[in-house]
Amino acid sequence: MRHRAFGLFGADTGVGTVPTLLVMPALAVWGGYRLVFEAALTAAVFPATLAMVGDVAHTGDSLGATTGLIGLSNLIGSMVAPWAFGALLDAFGTAPGEHGYLAGFATLACFALAGAAAAAAYLLVRPRAAAAEPSRS
Repeated sequence: MRHRAFGLFGADTGVGTVPTLLVMPALAVWGGYRLVFEAALTAAVFPATLAMVGDVAHTGDSLGATTGLIGLSNLIGSMVAPWAFGALLDAFGTAPGEHGYLAGFATLACFALAGAAAAAAYLLVRPRAAAAEPSRS
């Protein structure tokens, strides 16, 4: 007489395996799409960031240090933002009637506005600095 095993590794494991095998390809496609989309956004911003290096560092000796500082400032923002968002969720709560997500997204919006203001200030100051330099021809 054969014994049928029921439980974690028994005959009932197929009940969860079949739906999982049907859902996983869709999740893999969605994850791949997100990866490509986010990589494209990063690739769209990265050349503009590197183009600033020549404007900020006027001598060849400081190009490497300037590139490193720009990259470091980007990485600090990437590391601090999720932690700060989580701290705001903990402080203000996530239950209905609490405003943790509002505080988190408002804080992120403030940083985005500060970055836009800094970029605008950079663009306003940059032509004056270029006009003040003597021509090298």
